[in-house]
Amino acid sequence: MRRNEALNRMPQDQIDENPMEARVTKVEPDIAAIQLDIREFRTDMKAANEAITGLRTAVATLDGKINALSEKVDAGAKTTDARIEGSTQATEAKLTALNEKIDTNAKATDAKLVALNEKIDINAKATDARIGVLDDKVNTLAAKTDKLEKSMTRLDAKAKAVLWLLSLLIALNSLGLLHWKQAPDRRTLSADEKLPSHHDSVDIGGGH
Repeated sequence: MRRNEALNRMPQDQIDENPMEARVTKVEPDIAAIQLDIREFRTDMKAANEAITGLRTAVATLDGKINALSEKVDAGAKTTDARIEGSTQATEAKLTALNEKIDTNAKATDAKLVALNEKIDINAKATDARIGVLDDKVNTLAAKTDKLEKSMTRLDAKAKAVLWLLSLLIALNSLGLLHWKQAPDRRTLSADEKLPSHHDSVDIGGGH
């Protein structure tokens, strides 16, 4: 469009000259347009250079901020590492102390268990001995109980015999086959009366 404007600015009578001049006349608008493009390009280049300068400034500023942030991060990381290392060392120290305490308690517990086992063994032996003595006593008591049962059996047989004899005597007495003589009172007897003998007190078979 700028070439057309350059052509429009040229007088009409200049176009009608000889062929060389006509060619020069045709080239001059192109040259003018090129020069105009160059000026515009230079303006654009200047703007681009300014933009590049601003970008470089922004990049430099960003680099500074990044560097500052990196230094801050590095400092924070070092502080964190120091804290972690300190915490790790403290934790390791606590774990070591805890392990030592556990070992001490384990040894004490083992000693107590050994003593307890020995005491249990002693008590078990004593208990076994007492149980043996108790077994002997139980066996002796069982033997005495057996003897007592046998004696009770014999006494029961004798009691049954006595009861049978008493029943027989009662039956005989009820049938009149057994007569009892009442012994005279010693206080009422005179000096001339004779006391009956022991054999005269009971008459079995109905005799008087």
